[in-house]
Amino acid sequence: MIRKIFLLALLIVIGAVFPAYAQLYFPNQRQYNQYNQYNQYAPPANSQLDAQLNYQDQMMVQQMAYINPPDARYEQFLNMISSKFNQAGGRVFQNYNSKDVRYVVLTGVFGFNAMALHRSIIIDSLLMDVMKRLAMGMAYYGKFNSDYTKTLASATLMTTGALKNRTANINTSNPENPFNLPSPPPLSQAQQQLAYKYFEELIAAVLAHEGSHAFLEHTKEKMLAQQALWRQGRGNQTQIQQYINQDFTKEKELEADRYGAKLLKYSGYSINGMVAWFRFADLLELYSGTLNHPNRTHPTGEQRIRQIKAAWGNF
Repeated sequence: MIRKIFLLALLIVIGAVFPAYAQLYFPNQRQYNQYNQYNQYAPPANSQLDAQLNYQDQMMVQQMAYINPPDARYEQFLNMISSKFNQAGGRVFQNYNSKDVRYVVLTGVFGFNAMALHRSIIIDSLLMDVMKRLAMGMAYYGKFNSDYTKTLASATLMTTGALKNRTANINTSNPENPFNLPSPPPLSQAQQQLAYKYFEELIAAVLAHEGSHAFLEHTKEKMLAQQALWRQGRGNQTQIQQYINQDFTKEKELEADRYGAKLLKYSGYSINGMVAWFRFADLLELYSGTLNHPNRTHPTGEQRIRQIKAAWGNF
């Protein structure tokens, strides 16, 4: 999975930018659509880092949404999860209510992935659709490991590659399966209910992890760490960037895992969704040949699973 929080190089000044967001932890998608009007927006006069990062968030979301339109299919579902987080967030993060963190789901922006900026979380609609079918497969076969899960992983890789190459055929006239993903056999009513539970746990895990990046201000920490290393003469630009992209990033990913797991527990969720997500991510990397890459930016799924299981009982 490719999750790059530090994307300032892509933030260019363009004439039309994203205006204000609703002041909620996860505002609903309809509010996003209402605010997504292309107006002139001057950079803030306040030069403080938070203001700059918030402005860059707006620029990034605007730029991506211009090419990849918002996807409102899961609006009520995501709002339901975020309402549970809102009740528990103050027990997990300091100044929870004072930090305006928002999400937006975009159609096929970078494949099976979600990305945390400073105060914005961008979720690819492919991730949502894949997680839904993963949950269905787990409910139908009664386990994570099945031939269907492997088939879904292969299709996910192919679709992600096609999206990155701009060759994907997204069938928007089929809202149930616009990416033409393989589906398991029809589910019984009991299996459908179980699949919904699994799906909620999977997406809650993604939102909890990515939200933790935002509430812990990892984008700001990464920027400040990079600047400090440069001022201290701790290597050239390439060496500093290598450290930031590998050692520093892995540390922050694990921290977001721990806090995300804590948010899940305090919100009434199990750890099962996060475990299944990490296992599926490892399967994707295994098939793509990147699982044991020496320069990987994230810990492996198994490393992350061991950590959150060890920490779960201490929350």
